[in-house]
Amino acid sequence: SNQQMSMIENPDPEEQALAPKFISSSADLTCMEGDQVRLTCRVNGRPAPEIIWYKGGGQVIQDERHKVVVNEQGYHALLITSALLTDQGEIGCIARNRSGEASFTCKLTVHPKATKTPPSFVEKLQSCRIREGERMILRVKAVGHPIPNLAWQKDGYSLRQSDLLTINSDGLGNGWIELGQAGQATGGWYQCTAYNSAGSCATRARVIVDLQPEKPKEKTSLQLNLPYPSRIIEPEKEAEPEV
Repeated sequence: SNQQMSMIENPDPEEQALAPKFISSSADLTCMEGDQVRLTCRVNGRPAPEIIWYKGGGQVIQDERHKVVVNEQGYHALLITSALLTDQGEIGCIARNRSGEASFTCKLTVHPKATKTPPSFVEKLQSCRIREGERMILRVKAVGHPIPNLAWQKDGYSLRQSDLLTINSDGLGNGWIELGQAGQATGGWYQCTAYNSAGSCATRARVIVDLQPEKPKEKTSLQLNLPYPSRIIEPEKEAEPEV
């Protein structure tokens, strides 16, 4: 009879059936493509509720990437070992026993993993000829992912910032060096190397400086235009001999 069935199912009258209730549930999660994701919850209920995870409108079936973890103390988890872009969306969980059911949903956002590309120059160094005393600017533009860093050299030696030389970059792959006044030491081979975690490349150019011919020295008497002294400086008096 029905009475017998209820006695078999619930032999202890003190152990009243309880509808499932979530004590804790997973918040919305954001991850990168390929990351491991763990959605957790804790549920109460008597008898122990059955837990079903849903994704994309269908029940999650265990496979190499999806693991359903059950714990005796009411802790449950859905483990996605390597998130794909297709895992993005709403993930639901239903806890069910004969007294009822409870559910929660959370949102999983999966960001695509950026593919790395080695640097290349879309604007290379250009060889140039300048006159002594002229201002010089050498420019480059490098592309790649991540955005490449730039390193400058002249005749095989690293260039360093100084009063005469400024080394600039905008953090977006554009770089330039600026020299206020070209001199004899300015001429030579300049190189810029672009590098990131995917590789490196370089561009080279030669700078020639035409030196100005030295002017013949004219024999002229030099005149010093000094300001007229406002007070006359007299020589110090000699100290009187001590007695």
